[in-house]
Amino acid sequence: GNFHNLRLNRVGSRRTAHRFAAPNSRKLRVQVNLEAGGSSGFDANRVHANGIDGASIESSPAHVKDAAAPMKICALPLFIRNYNAGVSVPLNKSLPPISSADPKVEALLPSPWAKTLHRPLFGCFLAACAAVLVFVAGGFSFPYRMEWAPGVFLLLATATTLTALARRLPLQNVLWAAALIGTLGSLMEIVGVATGFPFGAYQFQDSFGRKIFDVLPWPVPLAWVALVLNCRGVARLIVRPWRKSAHYGTWVIALAGIVGVALEFSLQPFATQIGDYWRWEIHTQSLNWHSAPWSNFLGRFCVIEAVLFVSTPWLLSKVPVKYPTDYHPLIVCGSLNLLFLAGNARHHLTSAIVAGVVAMMLVGGAALIGALWKTDPAAATNQRRGRV
Repeated sequence: GNFHNLRLNRVGSRRTAHRFAAPNSRKLRVQVNLEAGGSSGFDANRVHANGIDGASIESSPAHVKDAAAPMKICALPLFIRNYNAGVSVPLNKSLPPISSADPKVEALLPSPWAKTLHRPLFGCFLAACAAVLVFVAGGFSFPYRMEWAPGVFLLLATATTLTALARRLPLQNVLWAAALIGTLGSLMEIVGVATGFPFGAYQFQDSFGRKIFDVLPWPVPLAWVALVLNCRGVARLIVRPWRKSAHYGTWVIALAGIVGVALEFSLQPFATQIGDYWRWEIHTQSLNWHSAPWSNFLGRFCVIEAVLFVSTPWLLSKVPVKYPTDYHPLIVCGSLNLLFLAGNARHHLTSAIVAGVVAMMLVGGAALIGALWKTDPAAATNQRRGRV
């Protein structure tokens, strides 16, 4: 049978009701009795749901958070395979899943260990940011024996990004998306080094890390994964008020490319003149941004759009569960931009500082406004027109 997501809300009482659509578009009213008791707020008995046809649906108590707290709203997601027959599904995330759990359902759920791993990894990333910030602001340069330092920093950024994403998506989705982004981004870098298309003529330096097959430094795939996923996360914050729009996905992909280009204004001066990670081959009379040709910005935008177009299907949740607003991508992008700005300020690159600050204020301000917005603008417009 087909799966239906039944979300029940307990508001300080022992009885509540919820409607859900059956496959034949009939509306069924399901009455649910919640038997309170025990330290968790529910005992080990059954939760009974009776449909209008008299059929009984059973499930073990679960996915209940703070159920014992009075007047606290608790969501109970029930996966119903057949509403005319009784089923038993594990519903408490704090309890180990029982053997009768459907593996197809489990494959759609986020990774159970992601939340546990994310906090220490995110803490290590922030600590590394602070250390690098002091290192860069003090005017120190990486000696040759520390050529691994940029790669380790990008490894931490990528790890915390993937674990943050795995809190909302299945592990296989996160890994497939990361593999696609890293592979496609690296292939475009290899093409760019060999032909000068689509970014321009440039060469990677040894200070960025050891090269794979003497062509591509090993941190490059990590940089692409961290860049694309966090830019997409910031774009989702910006257009969050319009998340119910039919064009929401298109706006997210388009804005992710714009966020990536905005980050380039402070990244390129830092990478070419401070870190010496790559060098551009330009003509003296050509337009450039601290030696980076303007074609680089257009090329970055197009590649980010193409990569997201391919990888976005793996980044969509198949389970309709509402999660709290995720500020992690904004923090990661802001931390990286702050590091670039500190290095640019230490070397008195005024234009790079101004461009980086303006970009950070515009992108960060738009993301915060979108994240804190309470009303859906499309719904508000329809309501004013009398459509809602």
